[in-house]
Amino acid sequence: MESLESTGRSPGRYAAPMSEPASTSAQPPAKSPEELAEIRELLEQVRRGDYSGTVPWEEVAAELGLPV
Repeated sequence: MESLESTGRSPGRYAAPMSEPASTSAQPPAKSPEELAEIRELLEQVRRGDYSGTVPWEEVAAELGLPV
């Protein structure tokens, strides 16, 4: 279980609400039509069972030090 020192809050309790709403929301940059077409093409390729050009999750997790 996490301690007060590691989380800044009491165990089993929710964090205090923010005093003010965020002034702007963080949004990823919009994709260009070319990027969207490339994403759609890759998704369709994977739907057909063709995983060429993709990276296995295990490889990504290992590179980032994440659990598999």
